[in-house]
Parts: sequence; C-alpha cells; structure tokens
Amino acid sequence: MAKKYTIKLLKDNLLEKEYKDINCLENNDLYFFTESIKNTIGKDYFIRENEEFKFYLDFSKKESTYLLKEKNLLFEIKVNKAEIIKKDNKIDIIYQIETSEEEIKISMVKQD
Repeated sequence: MAKKYTIKLLKDNLLEKEYKDINCLENNDLYFFTESIKNTIGKDYFIRENEEFKFYLDFSKKESTYLLKEKNLLFEIKVNKAEIIKKDNKIDIIYQIETSEEEIKISMVKQD
C-alpha cells in the first residue's frame, strides 16, 4: 500500500534537500523514488540504485558496497557509523562512510 512521506536529506545536520508528498510503497520493505533513484529500506539495510550504480548499506554488519553497473566494478566501503531508527510515523537513517567526511541523515515522516 502506498503512503505519502516527507523526506529530508541532511549532511552534517544541514538540510541539503527536502522532498514532499513522496509516494512510498510499504510492504515488508519500503520503496520510493527520488530524482530517478530507487530507494529501498529493509529491516537492517538501505539501498539506493539507478541505471548507473547500486549503493548497499547493511546496518547490522556495518558494511557497504558501491557497484558501478556499466563497468561491473564493486567497491567495499568502510562504514564508520550506520543506524536506522524507526519510531511511530518516522524513520531516520544515519550513516557515515569512509569515502565521505559528512554524516548523512535521511529523515522520513509519514503524512496522515
């Protein structure tokens, strides 16, 4: 069933982008699109992917990979921080990987 969310992308707690009225398909996982990128949130993982790349972040193992699809190159990226917090109508994904100095936070609030 599709639900509407407001999604904020923050880098080092500074608002980078905000998306309103984003349709998210809720199943066992949560699926949504932002700027032609498919995002998937599972129980303990987060995936961002399009035709060019696939980023996979495992919260339980604190591991991530980045696949360049055209060249079929897979990079393992060290994860310094990774957590997902689900509470009531809000989901926060917080991570910081070795290839970026910034802490990324994706904050999602389900609209009523």
